[in-house]
Amino acid sequence: MYLSLFDPSFFGEIPPHLSNLSRLIHLDLHYNRDLYPQNLDWVSSLSSLKYLDMRRLNLSGVGENWLTAINMLPALLEKLEHLDLHGNEKITGQLPSCFGNLCKLKTLDLSGNNFSGNIDGFLGNLSTCLNNNLESLAFHSNKLIGKIPDSLGIFGSLRQLSLGYNFFGGSIPASIGKLSSLQLLHLSYKEMNGTIPKSIGQLSELVTLLLDNNS
Repeated sequence: MYLSLFDPSFFGEIPPHLSNLSRLIHLDLHYNRDLYPQNLDWVSSLSSLKYLDMRRLNLSGVGENWLTAINMLPALLEKLEHLDLHGNEKITGQLPSCFGNLCKLKTLDLSGNNFSGNIDGFLGNLSTCLNNNLESLAFHSNKLIGKIPDSLGIFGSLRQLSLGYNFFGGSIPASIGKLSSLQLLHLSYKEMNGTIPKSIGQLSELVTLLLDNNS
């Protein structure tokens, strides 16, 4: 069951005839510029939800307490397979550790926000999932720093990895060569240096490689 509420006039109140959404799988809320977090409590009751699209919402004023803008997530973490929070420029702060419970996740798009800090803890939490099926991970266009950790190499199901337009430094970890399913690798416009690891040559499925504007 799919429900699209892509409508700038939607304020978060579900009409009575849509009150029973227990079989809803895909919820599309993107680009609701007048949608505010306090009107989204009902999302936490969507027991079958697998796909949640929350691109380009009106999150003005959320700042570092950005998790309150998606306060329904803790109840959904264990079942979500697709989460899109792209383009919410008002989201700031570090990646929350609770995202490490997204063990069924296949695609995660957190690009185009203002996340800061490093990704070590976030990837470390995800690495505890026994059956990790992550296929697409997009963090580009944020303010993330530090080095890309070696632990990235354990996500063998990744097909797309987009980390460009951040402030990562250091070199590309050799463990990148373990991502045998990778088709797209985007590491452009960062502060990385050193040499390109030979292990990239092991990525036999790779179609697109972007390493421009580094050192």
